[in-house]
Amino acid sequence: MKITQKQFKLFKAEALKWINRFGLKDWQVHFLFEKLRGNRAEIRYECGSGIAVFVLNTEWEEMDDSWVTDAVIRKAGFHEVCELLLGRLVDMADRRHDTTEAGVEEEKHRIIRMLENTVWKEEINTR
Repeated sequence: MKITQKQFKLFKAEALKWINRFGLKDWQVHFLFEKLRGNRAEIRYECGSGIAVFVLNTEWEEMDDSWVTDAVIRKAGFHEVCELLLGRLVDMADRRHDTTEAGVEEEKHRIIRMLENTVWKEEINTR
């Protein structure tokens, strides 16, 4: 199934919403709309440079075109942002860089602080 420019804009808007909500302000973010192999969407990031590229596949291999709804496109954007949120932790494990207990604890708390300063803060302000 061909994905439209309108759906790409929706994907991008959803990703930016969650990037802002999670406070992922230490990344230079770019978006691409291109053919991928097997994935509906993906993120390419490099922790050292702080560059993240979100990619939406131009064609999805769905059996039924009706399955590709706006909610599914938005969920793909959210999913890729979650990948970025955990990216540094994954990078630490992949490189075995500072995978001491203290290093992992530090990264875990960095993520928790991000969520406290965004998701939790929004929730408490709506009470």
